[in-house]
Amino acid sequence: MALRQSTGLRNALDGGKSIRKVFEDAILNIYSGPAPSLADAAPTGSVLAKITTASGAVTALARSTPSIWKVTIGDYTGGYTYGLDITVDSVKQTPLFTNTPTLGSVILVAGALAQLVNDCAPIICVPTGGDGVFYISGPAGLDFTVAKTSGVTGAVTVATQVQVASALNTLRFGPPALGVISKSGVWSGPVLITGVAGYFRLVTNLDGADLDSNYSDARLQGDISTSGAEVNLSNINLVAGATQTIDTFALTEPAV
Repeated sequence: MALRQSTGLRNALDGGKSIRKVFEDAILNIYSGPAPSLADAAPTGSVLAKITTASGAVTALARSTPSIWKVTIGDYTGGYTYGLDITVDSVKQTPLFTNTPTLGSVILVAGALAQLVNDCAPIICVPTGGDGVFYISGPAGLDFTVAKTSGVTGAVTVATQVQVASALNTLRFGPPALGVISKSGVWSGPVLITGVAGYFRLVTNLDGADLDSNYSDARLQGDISTSGAEVNLSNINLVAGATQTIDTFALTEPAV
């Protein structure tokens, strides 16, 4: 069986979110038996294991918090350049805005630079619209840095983080590379009951684990086997009390 996406996941992706953003606080549940035909359906079988980051405990409905930075534009001089160095996943991105033709207020310059910052994946930038200030955030639990670009002529002030990222023991993805996004960190969890692994669901920490008739739950479902499945384990016969590790989990965006 190919990977199945819930309607909630497809709606989120079509609405502008990324896989990394949608599953910023995820859990992978391993179930016994055959998978339901639709990811919107209630899960079948028994939950054999709940996979988190390094088997850490996760409180239901809890959320990680994002890093938030405050940036202030101090002038709107014609011809001046305004820029930021944004480093995410050890990669620096440098959005630059040159005030030509001249915009007539710090509000407009802040809005123009914020629009360019929004092109820096996976960053989200929101201008306040009243004082030349905007805020930069990203997926919950992901830390990153923001600094004024050296040598720019415009007045740009970067405050220290107004909110530091705080990560739960939920699962996360690393940065995409060559159209592939892979798990970040150690994905593991205790086996709760003995049984034969049949399928998995990657869900958010808010998932209701029931029929999703409102299409609100983002779910990714696939088969489990020893080879040729969406998740391959060395042994699908799980024993209560053991620790189950997911060595490989990667999603590929096809080129065609």
